[in-house]
Amino acid sequence: MYRIKFIREEKEILVEPGTRILEAERKAKLVPDAPCGGRGKCGKCRVKIEDHMVLACQTEIHSDLEVDTLSGCQEEEILTEGMQRPVAFRPDLKQKKVILKKPETGDNRSEWERLTEQLDVEKPVLPDTEIASKLYGCRKEAEEWYVICAGNKILDISREEKKICFAAFDIGTTTVVGYLMDALTGKQLALKNEPTDSVWSRCDHAGGSCSGAWRRAADRLHTECG
Repeated sequence: MYRIKFIREEKEILVEPGTRILEAERKAKLVPDAPCGGRGKCGKCRVKIEDHMVLACQTEIHSDLEVDTLSGCQEEEILTEGMQRPVAFRPDLKQKKVILKKPETGDNRSEWERLTEQLDVEKPVLPDTEIASKLYGCRKEAEEWYVICAGNKILDISREEKKICFAAFDIGTTTVVGYLMDALTGKQLALKNEPTDSVWSRCDHAGGSCSGAWRRAADRLHTECG
């Protein structure tokens, strides 16, 4: 492991041999100016090491170093909130309490029919033989059950009310933010953000396994964006 000191930011970190300086800057929670994503094309990630100017994205670390980022890198700050507007929360996912009772004399409806008629969903409900086959056993076990539906499809039936959550992700050019939401109320339960490779690095990764047309499109987009 090598010790890297960023002089202007007064930060020190340890990195593996062969780590590039640009990666070390990101590991130190700095935000280097590298719009080309480390491809060595924009020249904006220049740093100074022992009176020599080098590109951070192209320079590997093989000893302890003191790095002058010249103008100084900004401290990392990931934006997780922005302008908002009211949005009606109408999830397709619902949870409904149902009563499974013994049918009265003369009631010739199936267990499935008596269950689905209690659901406030679009009819007809899509048949599910697995769930239908266990309704008799469910009724013998207890009367009150909870059914989870998505649209007109039953996903699950259980004795207890379940906590149902959605996950949403905001994939930016250099960061990914994940949100955990209550699927029934829309309330935000948790948030996590992480820096990631730039969009151009991801284009390079995808382009390595895709056609030449994709590579040319990515290069053209990069050129037009400067």
